[in-house]
Amino acid sequence: MNILDAYTPDTTFQSFQNIYLVFELMDQRDLRHFHFHNWNKICHHQNGAPLIADIMLQLFSAIAYLHQPKLRLIHRDIKPDNIFIKQAGEGDCIVKLGDLGHARQIPPKEGQPMTMNITTCQYRAPEVMKNELYSMPIDIWSAGCVLAEILVPPNLQKPLDNALFNSDDPKIVSQMHCQLTAQTITTKFTNNRLPQWKNVEKWGEYFRYILENTLKLDPSERLKAAKIIELNPFEMLDMEKYKFQPVTDVYEEKAENFRVDWRMKIYDKLKDFNQKRMEEIQRRQNENNLQN
Repeated sequence: MNILDAYTPDTTFQSFQNIYLVFELMDQRDLRHFHFHNWNKICHHQNGAPLIADIMLQLFSAIAYLHQPKLRLIHRDIKPDNIFIKQAGEGDCIVKLGDLGHARQIPPKEGQPMTMNITTCQYRAPEVMKNELYSMPIDIWSAGCVLAEILVPPNLQKPLDNALFNSDDPKIVSQMHCQLTAQTITTKFTNNRLPQWKNVEKWGEYFRYILENTLKLDPSERLKAAKIIELNPFEMLDMEKYKFQPVTDVYEEKAENFRVDWRMKIYDKLKDFNQKRMEEIQRRQNENNLQN
């Protein structure tokens, strides 16, 4: 999301402890709220399926941006609560992926472990549950879980048992293997169980394809986000909307001492931000003076 303003009441680096960020207003709140209060839009005969596809493709576009080679960032906490929505005209919306507090660049610094206590339980990939090495495909799994949740009416959703997802019991993953075959996904998300959209047969096929290729137990078999946003269901969407400008410089920030080095980085960035903001304000004032 765009940062509109950033402020700290602390006047020196030595006293710097707090920072306040002002983001753009996402007037539809998060996807969980939007899904619960707009189920009628999702069920809409004409526009429901394109709306879901639009939301998911914007989400996968954000994931593809984070995963691009010069950033190599894993979000690690993709869930409806971290997907924010803003109304953009009649029947259209802008989707932003937020809360990068758990994000991590890969590969990690040599000798530095990747924590396993990540991702809200219901969206946690099998490799994380098994305490195995993980990488970008965990975000793809989480996004697949989000799509599965969107396709189910809010009043029929059953929160999964957190204790189950925190269990070390190897039987849990084998149970998931039985429940997440292509055949069972097809069975659970039949056209009859989906909202009765126009062209429900084609839309059902499209959504099942994404589910089958994001909820793969083997992370190497999951589709990459960049591949998913190339899928244009029956040429019905403007795919230019999901393209992004790749970064040109390799992003890599390191700090040895979190308490000091990262604080200094944040403090310096805050000063730079405010300096540019003041320069922009001054520029606009000068333009107004010339016009008057």
